[in-house]
Amino acid sequence: MRNLHAACLLVLSWSLCASPAMAEDAEPDTGWSSKTIGLAYHGNAIRKKERGVGYKAESLYSGNATTKGNVAFACYTGNFGVNIAIDAVDLGTLIANPPESTQRKAKRLTMTVDGEEMKSQVWVYMPKMGVYRARTQLAAAKVYNAVILGQDVAIKAPGKDNLVLNLPALDDEFQDFGAGCGMGRKAKK
Repeated sequence: MRNLHAACLLVLSWSLCASPAMAEDAEPDTGWSSKTIGLAYHGNAIRKKERGVGYKAESLYSGNATTKGNVAFACYTGNFGVNIAIDAVDLGTLIANPPESTQRKAKRLTMTVDGEEMKSQVWVYMPKMGVYRARTQLAAAKVYNAVILGQDVAIKAPGKDNLVLNLPALDDEFQDFGAGCGMGRKAKK
């Protein structure tokens, strides 16, 4: 159940086209990747009629285990979110197999979009996963729109250097993502 809970939080929060910051000897990024997984809620905190009901969750992510600043977007039951990994984290593997952990920490991050610093916001840091989750859809929308507009996005986390996020160029995977959240070219209009 903890594993499912961690997957739900990670997918719910998925949180893109310029110069990616890469670890030394990292392979160049080839674009966006997507995964669709099935999720279900269980436990006493869930309404009885919703327990065990399966839902489709779309995810879209950048990078691999050697690239820093990877980004993952998620669309789950109409909710859109973004996750970022300051250090090198394979988000594709993490989406499919999240570690069992419920530990969360509130961290204030500063985001800069195309040189314009945004008001700092509180993000949720999940130490076992090495991922920050945006608490607001506004932050997710800023990163998503940056991909569309070809803008750089940099993040400053406590105790870390400013890092340009790994945002591949707009491609078919990106454009097909997010129909369940009313986004992308497959969205129901």
